[in-house]
Amino acid sequence: VEKVRGRSAVTRCFAKYPLKIIVPSKVGPASSGAVWLYVLTYGGGIVSGDKISCAVTVGDGCTAAMTTQASTKVYKAVGSKCSEQVLE
Repeated sequence: VEKVRGRSAVTRCFAKYPLKIIVPSKVGPASSGAVWLYVLTYGGGIVSGDKISCAVTVGDGCTAAMTTQASTKVYKAVGSKCSEQVLE
């Protein structure tokens, strides 16, 4: 997230399965100046063996809100396949 024309804006965004990131153009009051990022997982949660790592950089003077559409469900592991979620 960086300043573009005086406002916070997503300048780079990349995700791969099982993660998806949605950046809607209109969320909340425009006066907030915040950029919103919705993090989604296919299938509605984290399943056995999923490894999710997310790094977000918010520049000076920028505002970002990162959330999900609902609580993240973590499903029971199958065998010894552990799941992992990291946010930086």
